[in-house]
Amino acid sequence: MPFGISSFSFASLQRNFSSLGTGLAESVRRLSTGSRVNSAKDDAAGLAISTRMQAQVRGNTQAIRNVNDMVSYMQVGEASMSKIADSLLKIRDVAVQSANGDLSVNDRGQLQKEVDQLTQEISRIIDGAQFNGMNVLKNENAMDIQISADGSAKMKVSGMSLAGGATSKTTTEEVTDTFQVPVDPVPASAAAIAQAAAATAYMNTMLNYKKSSAQTFMTQAVNRSGMTVVSGRVRKTGSNVVFNPQTPQNTAVNNIFQAIQSTYNANIGSKNATTLMISAAQAVTNAYIAAAQPTPGGFTTVTTTRTVSTTQTTGNPGLKGYDANGAAAGLFDVSSNANAAESLAYIDSDIDKLNEMRASFGAYQVRLESIGNSLMESVSNLNSSNSRISDTDYAVEFAQMSKFSMISQSAMAMMAHANISSKMVLNLLGNNSSQNGLFVGGVAR
Repeated sequence: MPFGISSFSFASLQRNFSSLGTGLAESVRRLSTGSRVNSAKDDAAGLAISTRMQAQVRGNTQAIRNVNDMVSYMQVGEASMSKIADSLLKIRDVAVQSANGDLSVNDRGQLQKEVDQLTQEISRIIDGAQFNGMNVLKNENAMDIQISADGSAKMKVSGMSLAGGATSKTTTEEVTDTFQVPVDPVPASAAAIAQAAAATAYMNTMLNYKKSSAQTFMTQAVNRSGMTVVSGRVRKTGSNVVFNPQTPQNTAVNNIFQAIQSTYNANIGSKNATTLMISAAQAVTNAYIAAAQPTPGGFTTVTTTRTVSTTQTTGNPGLKGYDANGAAAGLFDVSSNANAAESLAYIDSDIDKLNEMRASFGAYQVRLESIGNSLMESVSNLNSSNSRISDTDYAVEFAQMSKFSMISQSAMAMMAHANISSKMVLNLLGNNSSQNGLFVGGVAR
């Protein structure tokens, strides 16, 4: 049986020992860092998923801080409004006391001093309720609260202000009104009526000759019009037969005659000449009759423009007792019995407004706290998911490290054994050489 270790076996032993060292180093690194994925070569997909989860966790963590900041904003406003409510209730007590009839003018003067101090304190609270440079009780601008890791989810907080309730603004605008107006009928002029009467009479006369020849009808048209013929009855010019009557006394009759004559000249020799002349005369007559009719009544459209003024409270209506700057408007007057009774209405209105705003702040706080709890639950779940992907499983890694350590120690023993075996072979070779003699350059050694 051969004795010793071949060079191939020794190289294989060294390669295995190097691989065991790499595995042992990887286990030590995972145990020391607590992370299973320390670089992309460990788990490329796991690293990508873990990075996205870390972005989500960090975004949600910042969103939680955003929500907490807004809760603090609301708490500042709530605390300030609580003090304002105490002052308004005290002012109301004083107003009720001043409205009693058993107080003197001097007594009411002392009560007014207390009211003035309380109203000034309310003004100071409104002006001094600050959060990060923003006036919580004089903020009419809506705010968007980022409540998610990305830009998809925002919570809008409406602008609210306790100042400005005593401020109003008047605006004007032009308004156009359109309506129908009845129109009376307009009678025709006396001249038009007279012309229509003359035309009708002339036409009715000519209708008596509707069965006559064209020549006869034309002759009667001249005679019945009240005209006389000069230079004979008929004068022929070219192919037309022209009558030369004098100017008639009536314009309507003349126009009818001209229509008859034009038609006669255009239809000489036609069997229907008389019928055509009657139609032409009737058309002119109808025109005069239509002109004599009255213009019918009805409706016409009339458009007018007017200016409308509107007075409304500007901005977000606040407490009636304070202007846009939060300064007292002087409405809380208890210097007399009547003024104290009137002030009660303003005080009650301001208490209602304050309660409304406090309710809004409280509702926002409830929602913000719910959002915060939801975000914290999401962060916890994401951290758990990310831990399962990227964190070290210590039980597994300790087992792996023990395995690599034991195998490494065994490999080291094998390498030591290989070295000892090699030396033993060399020693045996050396002893045999000494006994048999070695000749170097012909000299026995």
